[in-house]
Amino acid sequence: MRAMSGGAGRAVPEGARATPVALDLPGTAAGLERYRASAVYWAGAGAAGVLVWVPLAVFFGGLFLNALPVVVGAGAGAMMTGGLVRSRSRRMRRILGARPWTAHNSVALPRGMHGAAVVLGGPSAGELLPLRPFTTQSRFPLLNGPAGVLWWCGDARTGGVLAPPGGRELIWAGPVRGARARRTAARPQVDGLRHRPAPRRPQGTTDEGATGEGAYGSSAGEPGRRSSPSSSSSPSSVAAPGSASASGSASTPPCSSASASVGYEAVAALAETQAGRRAPATARPRPVGDVRAGRAVTWWRVPMLRRISGIGRASGLLGYTVAVAVVCATMGADSVPGTPRALAVLTGIVGAYWTWRTFTSGIPAARRTARAATAPEPRTRRYALLFDVGDAAEGPLLVIFPAEGADALPEGLARIVPPGPDKCPWAGLPAPTGTVELRGWLDAERVVVAWIEGRPYWPQDVYQDVDPSDPEALEAVAELLPGPM
Repeated sequence: MRAMSGGAGRAVPEGARATPVALDLPGTAAGLERYRASAVYWAGAGAAGVLVWVPLAVFFGGLFLNALPVVVGAGAGAMMTGGLVRSRSRRMRRILGARPWTAHNSVALPRGMHGAAVVLGGPSAGELLPLRPFTTQSRFPLLNGPAGVLWWCGDARTGGVLAPPGGRELIWAGPVRGARARRTAARPQVDGLRHRPAPRRPQGTTDEGATGEGAYGSSAGEPGRRSSPSSSSSPSSVAAPGSASASGSASTPPCSSASASVGYEAVAALAETQAGRRAPATARPRPVGDVRAGRAVTWWRVPMLRRISGIGRASGLLGYTVAVAVVCATMGADSVPGTPRALAVLTGIVGAYWTWRTFTSGIPAARRTARAATAPEPRTRRYALLFDVGDAAEGPLLVIFPAEGADALPEGLARIVPPGPDKCPWAGLPAPTGTVELRGWLDAERVVVAWIEGRPYWPQDVYQDVDPSDPEALEAVAELLPGPM
């Protein structure tokens, strides 16, 4: 593993900047604003909890007084988290306003003895950059997208910002040094980085800032200062329609009609390209359960439908409360310390809320989906499977086309629940193109289940019709299509 040098750059005034920077992308600017606003949420939640609980402890005592240390500690922790997020948002703004995004092949290593890590592949053979992401477990899948590509903006020595392609979800990452860096680079999962093709450069950047010398923030060029662009053509310098050209000096004129970019052949080719660049699945898909076409489905016997209903989350929260209540009732309240009793009250309140949500919306949604899965008279259509790689949480998108016609235009959109686990959500996905049976009813609820090769793929959202004769509808579909990754 080659060592990497880096120099911190300063933002260049807008009028004097020769190359675009990361904050020039509207999605990045909006993501930074969301990250900054989350600091207010953290601090506000912590302060509100303390301000509400202290009067309760003073006036009522008892259980509220026993739980006061826990609540004050949690509130103080939330407020400190808010301050830390606020400080990091300022560092992010300085870096994103001084440097462009660069695209790198990546490998995300789950949490181990030394925490999670992300390794970026360099523009030169054998060059690696191990990083330590500072994020919650729920956001870690953003770093483990199906493309195996991340955007980076920062300094290899002091840290920077990671984002899935699109630059909308921002995660701060610090460098990994010393023996841990060597151990991380020696992991078997990292070996494949040396043999993967160069990723497509971020749209809206020029070649010198996208891939090549200085892509990690090295001293080859100061951020915001133009260096001599490469005249050779490479996969990372091929611009998509409507984006900056390979030299960064001109833009490809947009197509006169959106129908050219959303026809079946174009979308199918994009789906095949994405599938070819998708990282191999490292986990098994979630079990389907006892689901067969033409046979009634009992929703609570299907794991994915139980997850849709939310019954597992509600029962888990209430289970702790019930267990503490049973112990207190049988052995006496004094047998349970004050802190576990206080936590039982808190989990009971939260569990009651999620139980209400489960019975009012979760279970009805699971039942509607179960009925749709075995609805009679399915419609047979073609599909192209795409990923919105800018937001891994949105799930795969099925673009539905008529059964015939190479130039057919889309007639519907169906976003499905990722069939794989959180660490590898693309495990178990169908082929990028093929035939799909759509079962369900396009009534007010518009719940449709896609059957592909005998397996149901559960809907994440309602089915959306697309009018092929409406130019605005086709433009909206074109905006949903991601790049080839």
